[in-house]
Amino acid sequence: MRIISNALHPHPHDEVLSSSFDINITRRDLQTLKGLNWLNDEVVNFYMSLICERSKAKDNYMRTYAFTTFFYPKLIKDGYSSLRRWTRKVDIFSYDLLIVPVHLGMHWT
Repeated sequence: MRIISNALHPHPHDEVLSSSFDINITRRDLQTLKGLNWLNDEVVNFYMSLICERSKAKDNYMRTYAFTTFFYPKLIKDGYSSLRRWTRKVDIFSYDLLIVPVHLGMHWT
């Protein structure tokens, strides 16, 4: 419990508490998990990466690929042609589950 309390302490805001998947999670990012705060992209992207990593490590989980939170807004704004290169090194058809996080103004889906 002490580790969680220390992580949720508000200062210093920019201290990196976890770094993995080329994502740094700062104390400010973790603050978005507390109370009625707005959940930020970095926390969602980190969680999606954790889900994908778990699917690699355990045979009883579906093979999962998650797009970043930037995928859907780019698709809506610029269309499919702007995203072709995002999966050029990934065979999305080899996965059992594809996750596309979508922010609808006030909610993540």
